[in-house]
Amino acid sequence: MKTVFRRWFVAGLILGISGLIAVVNSQAQTEKSLRLVWQPLESFKTLTPDIDYSAHEVLAIYNVAGTPENAQSLFGNKKLAQAAKKAKVTLVSSIPIPARASDPIGKNSQVCGKILLRFRLNQAGNISDTIAVLDQAGVSIIGGDALYGVAPQGYGLPNQTSTEYQPDFWGLEAVQAQNLEQTGKGVRVAVLDTGVMNIAAFSSVAPKNYVAGVLNADDDFIHGYGHGTGVAGIVAGRDSSGNAVGVAPDSSIVPVKVCDKTGHCRDSSVVMGICYAVSKAAQAKVLNLSLGSFINSPLAEGAIRDAGLEGAVVVASAGNTREFPAGHLDFNRTIFPAAFSQDTRLNLENLISVGAIDQKMQYAKFATAHKSVDVVAPGVSVATFDRMGGLFTNTSGGTSYAAPFVSGTAAIIFAKNGTLQPREVKKIIVSTANASGCSAPNPLPASLIFPTDPNACGQGLLDVSSALTATP
Repeated sequence: MKTVFRRWFVAGLILGISGLIAVVNSQAQTEKSLRLVWQPLESFKTLTPDIDYSAHEVLAIYNVAGTPENAQSLFGNKKLAQAAKKAKVTLVSSIPIPARASDPIGKNSQVCGKILLRFRLNQAGNISDTIAVLDQAGVSIIGGDALYGVAPQGYGLPNQTSTEYQPDFWGLEAVQAQNLEQTGKGVRVAVLDTGVMNIAAFSSVAPKNYVAGVLNADDDFIHGYGHGTGVAGIVAGRDSSGNAVGVAPDSSIVPVKVCDKTGHCRDSSVVMGICYAVSKAAQAKVLNLSLGSFINSPLAEGAIRDAGLEGAVVVASAGNTREFPAGHLDFNRTIFPAAFSQDTRLNLENLISVGAIDQKMQYAKFATAHKSVDVVAPGVSVATFDRMGGLFTNTSGGTSYAAPFVSGTAAIIFAKNGTLQPREVKKIIVSTANASGCSAPNPLPASLIFPTDPNACGQGLLDVSSALTATP
């Protein structure tokens, strides 16, 4: 398991060293289109063969309506062909990104409703020259197709119910989520993950997952360990007797598969999933992203911003990078998109970053301890469902399973007051958190690449009951 994730971590590290990280220009937030500046790069370096990533390909957004017809027509577009030739690139694929429900042609969106282009660079060179040429043709290069993965510590859900681990509902008790009047009825929660099985424990709006169009044809296979199903169970599960196991047991799950059958995800598929979740077909009010990347992706940032424009809250797990030894290069390394939260330059008011605590109310020893954490929730030995529908206690843990506690809370807040804006929902959840409900990790020397932040508990432990009371 750790070998797979180590490959992702190495990929992120190599990308950071080689300068393949795109960053948002300081003026980007005042412009409707993404304006990006790349770090100087003299040449594209080939990554190690065992990493499924091509350093010679970049993604771009074409600012036209993301219809299948428009996407297909770009292969015969003379203007684009001339620009591509001049920029020394070849168009590999052109994929329409789902539009958000209230903006069907992507007019007022940064990413959703537009066309995602993939270019292959035909020769090494200065990426700035390529950007300049394509920009004149209305094409905004936004970076490489960053690698994502589901959180490693929470990866191992068994294939069937294990009688050895009887359900433990300490998590619901810790966040004051038992016997609530609000149950999330009428609210849709999108789970963007390895796939969600259609089991009896919760209600799904569709019997099958939406599979991000950039995944391979055989990737409709639901991940064998049931990561996505486990996450959905914490949001909306009920046991065989009808008792609430999830925070919002009457909410509806929108199953969105953005990771392949090995648990790998890509920037492009995650963004396709985000935009689908807020499309007319899905209309989710809450998006749960129990996954992450080392890459600071402006593509994901734009999609999250678009989701906010559609009135949706995005909940992201903070990551589990303290599972590495303190001397490791990736120890406590920040995980995106969770690390976007509380970045005042970006001002993503609809994004909530979630850390994890254990049964002793201590910040989980594996959880990424970063100042971007807004709140914490139980992430160790919590009750959920395996992919066969069996209820059990997941002893592996991870911030993957803390995030859905917050997603369920957002769902019941929306159920109580559907007129609230995402920023208001975030404010309610954060401001009502229990400051004494989380013992912060010990600070580690600043000499580390990513030192442990003493503010990793955020505003404290999620308090669902108080959040509901504070909801107008």
